[in-house]
Amino acid sequence: VIIPIYNGLEYTKKCIESILQNVKYSNYNIVIVDDGSVDNSVEIISKCYPDIVIIQGNGNLWWSGAMNLGISFSLKEGADYIMCLNNDNIIKSDVIRILVDTIIKKKKIIVASMVYFIDYPQLIRYAGGEISKILGVVKNSHIYEKDDGQFKECFEAEWLGGMGVLVPKELFEEVGYFDNKNFPQYSGDQDLWLRAIKLHYRIIINPSRSEERRVGKECRSRW
Repeated sequence: VIIPIYNGLEYTKKCIESILQNVKYSNYNIVIVDDGSVDNSVEIISKCYPDIVIIQGNGNLWWSGAMNLGISFSLKEGADYIMCLNNDNIIKSDVIRILVDTIIKKKKIIVASMVYFIDYPQLIRYAGGEISKILGVVKNSHIYEKDDGQFKECFEAEWLGGMGVLVPKELFEEVGYFDNKNFPQYSGDQDLWLRAIKLHYRIIINPSRSEERRVGKECRSRW
């Protein structure tokens, strides 16, 4: 589980606690990539969570560069999958297991959780999106839509962000990493998934409504 951070210590602690307290799937490690925080994030996280790996950036990584550093480290350590998570995300129990169970059933897929607003747990923040190739724009699907149980099974999306996304190591080996030169902060996730689609990867959203399988996002703007 790779979490890039730049300050935001309280959000990061909530994110970490949500993983440690709720996730029952055991075969994972948390990697924090700190890109120059000045709020003592590294010192406090190291003291409170000594088992978490913290990688120091140079202050110029931004989101894509921080993710790439974490991915490179994790793959060298033998990771089979990378879960992308932001520090303002809160995950519920078993979401990692659910995503792993989904991804191992088929080859060449990227699988993501539904994302909800934490303050409004029935309101969808993120559920993949659509692409207009004619206009060259992307659109969030179902944003601000109330989840009343209309999503029964996994469904396919045309593009994806980077919150609560599980990626097989083969994708990074075949497609490459995030393009931190052209997309240092925003759209690097979309770009990578679109490159993956060209190599016949599919984007799958797991729509489980269970409280145990959700990813939540604080109602604020960060990464």
